Amino acid sequence: MNRLPNCFAALGLLTLGAAACSTEDGPAGKLSLARVDEQFASRDCPQGGHEIETGLDDNRNAQLDDDEVTSVSLVCNGAEGEAGEPAAGGPGEDGASGTVSGVLVSDVPAGSVCEYGGQRVEVGVDANADGEIDEGVVTDTVYVCNGGPGAAGNGGRIALVTTTPEPASANCANGGQRIDHGLDSNADGALQPSEVDGTRYVCERAPGTSGVGSVVVSTAEPAGANCPSGGQRLDHGRDANGNGALEPSEVAGSTYACSGANGANGTSSLVNVDVEAPGNNCAAGGSKITHGIDDDGSGALEPAEVDGTRYACNGADGSDASVVRVSVEVEPSGGNCTGGGHVVKVGLDDNADQTLQAEEVDSTSYVCDFDDFRNPSFELPDYAGWTVGSTSSGQWLLVTSGTTLNRGDSAFDYADKRNETLNSIGLPTTFTSTAGTLLAVQQQSAPGVHRIYQDFTVPIGTTTLDWDMYYKNTAASFNALSQYIAINVRDPSDDSVLATLYKTAVGDPLVLSQMTPFSADLTAFAGRDIRFDIETNIKISWMDVALDNFDLH
Repeated sequence: MNRLPNCFAALGLLTLGAAACSTEDGPAGKLSLARVDEQFASRDCPQGGHEIETGLDDNRNAQLDDDEVTSVSLVCNGAEGEAGEPAAGGPGEDGASGTVSGVLVSDVPAGSVCEYGGQRVEVGVDANADGEIDEGVVTDTVYVCNGGPGAAGNGGRIALVTTTPEPASANCANGGQRIDHGLDSNADGALQPSEVDGTRYVCERAPGTSGVGSVVVSTAEPAGANCPSGGQRLDHGRDANGNGALEPSEVAGSTYACSGANGANGTSSLVNVDVEAPGNNCAAGGSKITHGIDDDGSGALEPAEVDGTRYACNGADGSDASVVRVSVEVEPSGGNCTGGGHVVKVGLDDNADQTLQAEEVDSTSYVCDFDDFRNPSFELPDYAGWTVGSTSSGQWLLVTSGTTLNRGDSAFDYADKRNETLNSIGLPTTFTSTAGTLLAVQQQSAPGVHRIYQDFTVPIGTTTLDWDMYYKNTAASFNALSQYIAINVRDPSDDSVLATLYKTAVGDPLVLSQMTPFSADLTAFAGRDIRFDIETNIKISWMDVALDNFDLH
């Protein structure tokens, strides 16, 4: 494939027609010229003198035009001599006049001094002011040499540009113009396919749109701070240059569509059935049923993982002295549990066969796996399952229950992934978890907006979100725009807010003395994919927040 000669660069991609490149030797080198002008008395030349301007004759008009001047130098007249001392009896003679500079410009033939000829500029003294340099008093000589001849032409191949309509295609979704360019190697006056050196497309906008179009580009996002389990990064912006691609300078924003974490590790539901001795819970004894999510993935239901407890009690002595039976079976994914779980059946063993028959079942309940809602009590390390938003002046911490944080302490910030000094005027504070041993703390040291969130499918049948929270707001009040705590449901595809489940408001208490339970209605999102988002917007004054024990049911 032939490359374009330099002459094609002047055409521009949108120029139609053809341009020819010369087959002859390039033009002769440009002539050097000098121009000498009289210089009046000035600060640079108090007695006046001459200004010498030199340059190449770019437009070949045999004159040195102003825009061709490449160097300027001054040759100044000598200072006027001092007046002679007055003689006795009369005035002395005038002092000698200052010397006048002269400039002589002459041609220089091609040779060792100027390979292609040029001009010689001689500067000297014009003692008699006749406009010529006196013999033997040349004080300086400058040579201004002509440039060499131009390089040979490229053989006369013609650069051609053709435009043809481009139908709707992968190149232009709504059609447009295809522009091909190249050299006419076979000199037939037409641009053959084999002669095309480059192609570009000028595409039409979509019907009904105007201005620059928007472009969204999806690229794989590796596992990291943006997506703990990897996913997709969606860059979006306006296609300012109309090339159909999103250049780095055109990116207006990025959204991450994160893959769900592996649900098998730490998200299965567990049910324990233990014998309950006669007592306050069951007068005649029975069974204690505890259930929860296996947050630490140990396969055992730890006390900190218990989300609920119920009792199935034996009948009292007498005609109803039947023994309670409990049946726990695996529940597959479906209408009862979106991600599967367990079904718990309870009833009295009326026929005393030690088996719970279908007709003996008095109650049925489901304990469902929350496949994608991970680490609701922050017991897994490193905020596993959550995406920690960037923070400009505060820290997302994991604090062990009973720990007192003081101003000036150093703690690990899970947003910036480094140890940082705590600076909130709300400290010291002792933090107490309500589930497990850890809780999430957002500690603030200067204005900023901070988020943690995760994407998951809300199980079918879910109606309620419960959580525990503590905060200390040092501002005079909450503000809906610049001083608040909010829990939002967002669209995972574009991060837009679909609903605000909770938000502090003017008039709310400024400080909670301890971890306090809160609740919100999640019925509208049962069975839907959501982004569950916790946001602290702190721009008026310091505010510290602690969160724990999120529960969907």
